[in-house]
Amino acid sequence: MNFGDVFSKAWKTIWNNKILWVFGLMAGFLSANNGGGNPGSGIRYEYSGNWQNLPFGLHQWGTNLEQYMDRFAAPNVAIILALVCLGILFALLFTFLGIVGQGALVKGVWQYDEDNTRKLRFGPLFKEGLKYFWKLFALGLLLFAAGIGVAIVVVILAVVTLGIGAVIFACLAIPLAIGVAILLKQTVISIVAEDMDIFAAIEHAWDFVFQKNLGNYLLMWLIVGVGGAVVNFLVALPFAAMALPMLGSLAFGGDTAIGGGMLVGFILGLAYLPIYLVLAGGLRAFTDSVWAIFYRELRFAHDEASLTSAELEASIPASGDEA
Repeated sequence: MNFGDVFSKAWKTIWNNKILWVFGLMAGFLSANNGGGNPGSGIRYEYSGNWQNLPFGLHQWGTNLEQYMDRFAAPNVAIILALVCLGILFALLFTFLGIVGQGALVKGVWQYDEDNTRKLRFGPLFKEGLKYFWKLFALGLLLFAAGIGVAIVVVILAVVTLGIGAVIFACLAIPLAIGVAILLKQTVISIVAEDMDIFAAIEHAWDFVFQKNLGNYLLMWLIVGVGGAVVNFLVALPFAAMALPMLGSLAFGGDTAIGGGMLVGFILGLAYLPIYLVLAGGLRAFTDSVWAIFYRELRFAHDEASLTSAELEASIPASGDEA
């Protein structure tokens, strides 16, 4: 496997079809929706401990934050509840767009790799993403249910073994997470590119990854998974820097200073947002293109290797047939 060729083809694919950057951005919504918390937590912000115990003078920062949020929350409960409901609606919308974008991105890369004279367009690819929406949505629910099942088993083992089971699972957590991530990525590609049902795609992905190409997939994960995470962190890092005005204003206290710090951070974040969207969309489009092309190259290599010598000779056109 020539990894350089895979990366080169992936870059040419997304560069010649920048509409894939849009679907890459949409697919990234799935990752953004993994966070969250208790919707009711916005009504009151309270720290049950003692802010004075925080080191390096952070007690003043914590006290100012708590007092500011309490003063804001009391007269604005309705606004906060409305924002929570709006956040839930946006989460549902982003989940929908993320699943559609994921399917459309894989399908577009696959189509272009089949015929690089093809012009990829938003409308047809969006319809392709819709075509696989319910399969990919069901796959996500299956993964969620499996995660809950594993958590229950770990808790039971931890109780029964007096914590030994939890320690063993913690040691296995990283390799298991890597394996699940690779299997999930390949399952999505199998569903979309090969038009398989969910369980057939899982079975195919398991066989293709862990039975035939485990070394290649682990090496690709080290390159794309770790490298992509580092680049993604660097792309998002300016948002953290833009929070500094707000954090600095909390140290000084006063509603005017805190409100001004929040306003400055918001304006800076809004200015960087278009740049972030382009970079994040391009990065996701590139990494998903790499995985799709990587699978396609490996699959055809296996197909050629499985041919008999007679079949291989029959697949090569004779010199007189070239015209």
